[in-house]
Amino acid sequence: MEIILEAAQQYEQIKKDKTQIAEWKPRAIKLGQDIPAIGNPDEYEIGTPERRFVEFLAYWKAKNYGYMAKYVPKKPSNNAEVSPGDIRKRYDQNHLLSFELEGVCDTAPARSVIKAKLVYEWYDRAIEKSFDFILMNYNDSWNPEVRGIPGSNWFVYNWDWYV
Repeated sequence: MEIILEAAQQYEQIKKDKTQIAEWKPRAIKLGQDIPAIGNPDEYEIGTPERRFVEFLAYWKAKNYGYMAKYVPKKPSNNAEVSPGDIRKRYDQNHLLSFELEGVCDTAPARSVIKAKLVYEWYDRAIEKSFDFILMNYNDSWNPEVRGIPGSNWFVYNWDWYV
């Protein structure tokens, strides 16, 4: 009997997920009007990819690699957590000086691309570059999840492609 109840619950969840995906629409975000191009994390709505991304950048600026590690997904090769040491190896030589969001594009129910201009110090030189960061929304089982679902979080998917 328990198996039948579990199957019915899974079926209902699948129907709900399909409905949410079918009803999903990308947001039309205007920088400087809807969200700031430059700001602190608390200036962005909780649960949005842009807030999560700005938090990640704030931790980078503070060289807090432990918290940065909480904002990246598990390693696909072995499903292991990314360590603060992994983050340090990639980011320690580049100190983030400033950033400016240049665009936010929702490309799927669980995916957003944030274009950001970064100014960072690299071997005593200030480098200014724009990058496209992919943010993915995952649930506790590390499956993509429609934005806004309780228990899901945004992660900087391509955190190791830059700098």
